[in-house]
Amino acid sequence: MIRYGNPKLVFYCGQAQLSQTNLTVSTMLKFIQEWIPSLAVIIGGLWLLFQWLFGEWLRRKKEIPALDGKLTTTIIPCENGRLLVTVEALWNNHSPFPVYLDIKKCRIDVFRFDPHIKNANCAVILKRDLGEPIISHHFLVGMCEVDYFLEPNTASTIINHFVLEPGVYGIRMELHTPVVGVNWWKELIVDAHKPNID
Repeated sequence: MIRYGNPKLVFYCGQAQLSQTNLTVSTMLKFIQEWIPSLAVIIGGLWLLFQWLFGEWLRRKKEIPALDGKLTTTIIPCENGRLLVTVEALWNNHSPFPVYLDIKKCRIDVFRFDPHIKNANCAVILKRDLGEPIISHHFLVGMCEVDYFLEPNTASTIINHFVLEPGVYGIRMELHTPVVGVNWWKELIVDAHKPNID
């Protein structure tokens, strides 16, 4: 604030400040007018990119490997009172891509139920409650050397045979892919005391 001096100087100083303010406002308005179209294009491009990435994520989520399977058995008599048990696994690949399997990890485990099982009236988890399997068969080893895959949108049948003594068995089949943590399994309880075919 100027207390002393020429009144004309004070007037000129105020006029200069006002002109400088007007220049700043006009410069800002001009800048905004020039950049609004560019900003609109950038924002629109980012929105389209987001929509594409989100749509791609949803598409890939739908196309992840999707298998479901079913185990069935056929039991026929064998020599020395033993039984020949054929395990037939039907696996449906619902995804539009092939599902490659890890040859060394895919297996069938056969557990025998102990008739004197300690815990009665309880849930039974094969891998936890029945100890080590009496048979652990890596069924793809020897069948193929490099790759084995389930074709897209098809049903594939995998058949294995076991010679077992009469008894009750738990059969667990596991499919593993080369991707860590991606696997599927099916389980079946089999009463192998007598043949189930005529």
